[in-house]
Amino acid sequence: MEFLKEVKLSKFEKVYLYNLLTESIIGDIKLIQNKLYISMFSSRMIILKNSDENLYHSLKKFQNENQPEVIKREYKRCDSTLWSNAQIESLKKNYYIKSLEELSKELKKSLHQISIKVMELKLVNNRIWNKDELNFLIKNINISNHELAQFLRRTIYSIKSKKRLIKNERLNLNKIEE
Repeated sequence: MEFLKEVKLSKFEKVYLYNLLTESIIGDIKLIQNKLYISMFSSRMIILKNSDENLYHSLKKFQNENQPEVIKREYKRCDSTLWSNAQIESLKKNYYIKSLEELSKELKKSLHQISIKVMELKLVNNRIWNKDELNFLIKNINISNHELAQFLRRTIYSIKSKKRLIKNERLNLNKIEE
């Protein structure tokens, strides 16, 4: 970094400045009244006093040379959000059977990524519970959520939510009777 030779700083300050400039994305560079203002995307501002046009142009050159490399790195990080056809098919097949945590581990995706993909694929089913389903759930409330979800063709979260409501209603009825 040629411009560091032009800066009147101690060796420690030059190393610190070098680390800041190489580890962050440079936003904007301005030269105002012999002060060089360097804004970073990491919400930092570096101010170099006693600067001149030569330093300004050297830093601009450094910014232009290093900016594309940073953009490429950010793009690579986003590849983990891509879904393969096999992952999508697995999600469609297992969404009503497995919990989101199980799907997350199996598909190597975050819970948020799975939720977004479920909405995109319109797998969310907002079916209203009918009397037969409710009666079956009440009679078999001690069966595992997983088994109930398979039998009733509902999500595990739908089963958990409905069980919680049934148990709360029973508690409220017990309180009223007392």
